[in-house]
Amino acid sequence: MDLKTLLGTTFDCVCGKRHHIPTEKLFYSRDAFAALEQAAAEIIDGQHYLIVADQRTWEKAGGKVA
Repeated sequence: MDLKTLLGTTFDCVCGKRHHIPTEKLFYSRDAFAALEQAAAEIIDGQHYLIVADQRTWEKAGGKVA
């Protein structure tokens, strides 16, 4: 299953639990950093956000995002 089809959904899993995926947007591109501020503002201004990055991505933009 494609990850994008799970964004913002709740589903019953084969493990027997009900899972909720609160993620609304997923950016995966060389220019994703440029879209971050606008995307965050569209969700809800002033909320806390979880940003997931691998080591390479964190080295490139993690400090700016944090």
